[in-house]
Amino acid sequence: NREPYAASGAMGRSVADIVTMLNVITGPLPGDMFSLPRLELPPLFAPIDGMRIALSPDLGYCEVDAEILDALAATVETLRSLGATVDEVSLGWDERARETAMTHLDFQAGSLLAAQVPEDRYDELTPYIRDMFERPAVSPIEWIASWEYADEMYRSLQETVFGAGYDALICPTMTTTSIAADWGH
Repeated sequence: NREPYAASGAMGRSVADIVTMLNVITGPLPGDMFSLPRLELPPLFAPIDGMRIALSPDLGYCEVDAEILDALAATVETLRSLGATVDEVSLGWDERARETAMTHLDFQAGSLLAAQVPEDRYDELTPYIRDMFERPAVSPIEWIASWEYADEMYRSLQETVFGAGYDALICPTMTTTSIAADWGH
């Protein structure tokens, strides 16, 4: 029965499907010095009994829809029922996290990626990428300055989560489910 799969919006029919797909697409991209080395996930993982998991339902600055928070709460209960300890943590992040992310994205898309795409081919790009190209340029000085808060975020993550003995951090990957499939940006 594929009905629950189709209605759920899931990325695969099972975790095994998703692991298989990740193992197919992962690995370095020739010519991209920032791509990551191949990481192959095993088909089965050890039980999570005894794991310590940090939880940040909003990363300190995001407004998250109730539907997503409900799904996160259900996930937490499942993890606990499997023997994991799940504790809510505060990363100490604020709106500067979003600003830092946008500065990095604007620099990479506007300053680096745009230089690789001829203007006569812009109509072939998604509205999202075209929008990135039209945003104000970020100077190298602004980009480097944005690393100050990024470093602060990284330090906080390391101290609050992994330095505190947690095995993982869970958080929402989206803040809303209200994004139309044909929405550009």
